[in-house]
Amino acid sequence: MRRDEMGWMLESVDAMALDQLLGQAGEAVVHVDDQWIVRFCNRVYLENIGLQRHEVLGRTPFEYQPGFERSIFFTCIDSCRRERKPASRIGYSTILKRWLMVRVFPCEGGTMMLAND
Repeated sequence: MRRDEMGWMLESVDAMALDQLLGQAGEAVVHVDDQWIVRFCNRVYLENIGLQRHEVLGRTPFEYQPGFERSIFFTCIDSCRRERKPASRIGYSTILKRWLMVRVFPCEGGTMMLAND
């Protein structure tokens, strides 16, 4: 096996372990880059929005979630992106139809969002 193939496999295993760990906390987690492209999301996030990983990764929420720009997720992520400091909100999700606490943190190359109800 080539070294680059092994690196990809190790990253994949690490991502799966992280997904399982974060899933146990019941938190939806998603990382979007500076162009709003989803680079990581966990199983809880996918279950909440009813999509498969391949339907989300590499796309923007605007593409797969109608009305995203009117959501608590957009408001919180946008605030964090503009100010480059953590943001949080408690509000009703028009996407999930329930109350949520959303926290967003700036990170290298984008923002990381955590949400739970």
